Amino acid sequence: MSESNNTYHIDNSGAMGVLATGDSTVSDVKVEQTNIETKADKSLADAAKEIQELLTELEQTYPTNTVPEQMVVVQEAIQRIENNPTLKQRVIAALQGGTVEGFKKLL
Repeated sequence: MSESNNTYHIDNSGAMGVLATGDSTVSDVKVEQTNIETKADKSLADAAKEIQELLTELEQTYPTNTVPEQMVVVQEAIQRIENNPTLKQRVIAALQGGTVEGFKKLL
């Protein structure tokens, strides 16, 4: 009886999902990675939205016509974030999960 060496080349570089191969199933790692990115993006978007709401609230109280006035608003926002451990943790987690540039785009 002779043995044969069968070599199979499967190019799934652009595929996403599940690849069924006979008795076994191989899951594409990209699917899980996409889910993680989606959660990070949502967390980042939620934190950015909450900060935007805080800035809008502060703009009602403080003038923002000049750069020094805007700096006062930003410093007050930072102070409120520091004093709110839940919000602070969400902002930190969002920044760790995403990028600063992505965060800037959301604001």
